[in-house]
Amino acid sequence: MVDTEKVRPLVRQCGDAMARLATMVRPKDSEWLELEMSMGQLKAVMVLSCSGPLTVGGLAKALDLAEPSASILVDKLEKRGLASRETDPTDRRRTPVVVTSAGQELVKRLRRVRDEQLTIWLSELDDTGLSALLEGVTALVEVIEKSGSSARCDAPAKGRD
Repeated sequence: MVDTEKVRPLVRQCGDAMARLATMVRPKDSEWLELEMSMGQLKAVMVLSCSGPLTVGGLAKALDLAEPSASILVDKLEKRGLASRETDPTDRRRTPVVVTSAGQELVKRLRRVRDEQLTIWLSELDDTGLSALLEGVTALVEVIEKSGSSARCDAPAKGRD
């Protein structure tokens, strides 16, 4: 069992370091800054890219929105060509929302910008620093996975036009 009194200062220091890191890695690249879409639209494209087709109700639940708000959000994404409503061939009453290939390309570009910057920063660490970081991040990932609160998206869903 972990002695919480002994660990508490380290937990606080880790939290402080993570907060500092979060403020430093805010998007500065023009790819992110040139996005002309709301945060809700961006979140919806990211959710659809990660999860695959969802009904408007499923998307609303994923984004913690009311269904009418999610429907309006999908309308805006359709107008931008980033998502589309399709007919479920097994149940014509269902209308899944899918990310289009343009939506997938947007997600890929934004992830590429993030990954390129991360690679630059990590390349500045020596082997000892990289090993320590890997050990710590791996341990944190294991804790998150054990807690059941992880929402992984290793591979994006297939885009559709």
